[in-house]
Amino acid sequence: AAAFFIANHFNPGARRQGKLIGSNRRLLRLGYWLCYLRLDLLPAATQPALRELFREYMDARLETYQKMPDMNAAKIPFDRSIKLQEEIWRQAVAAAAMDGAPLAANTLLLPALNQMFDITNTRMMAMKKHPPTVIFVLLFAMALISALLAGFGMAHGKSRSWVHIIGFTLTMALAVNIIINIEYPRRGMIRLDSFDQALWELLESMNPGQTVNR
Repeated sequence: AAAFFIANHFNPGARRQGKLIGSNRRLLRLGYWLCYLRLDLLPAATQPALRELFREYMDARLETYQKMPDMNAAKIPFDRSIKLQEEIWRQAVAAAAMDGAPLAANTLLLPALNQMFDITNTRMMAMKKHPPTVIFVLLFAMALISALLAGFGMAHGKSRSWVHIIGFTLTMALAVNIIINIEYPRRGMIRLDSFDQALWELLESMNPGQTVNR
């Protein structure tokens, strides 16, 4: 609890970051699918190219998420997704401005695309943001100091209580492990594989009859 308090104190956006990631997980899949469906509002001749760009964009985003938190490895697919994002927006704006394009293309599709890009980019920024290294150093220091104090307290006893020793050790190890796992959900035991699975299924639904490489 103290470690989380200190982390929030030194990192004012930490609490907001947690809310953003949680809400983005729920909205991101819906946003992708909604935008993909609203491509039907554009002139028929422009739809195939945009749908292909959209599938490539989702594939690049999924590859980026899978390579996190290794920022060097994730940079290549992330940069590719940014270029695809810009191309999708450029083509969508041009298609919505064509003669015969319904007004709904401007009022429904473009705002939905803008919101989807905003949610995706906000999620990426939140995943890159972590407490300072000193917070983790302090976390391990608190665990060691707690063990030292517990050891001094038990030294006055006539015998060692292995129940207390093992219980204390497991509790501290589990607490530290869970804190780090929550902060880095792409590693360790607590993972976001179920969220990725939902996006993979969505990508497969956009490629009927085709096998999606994972």
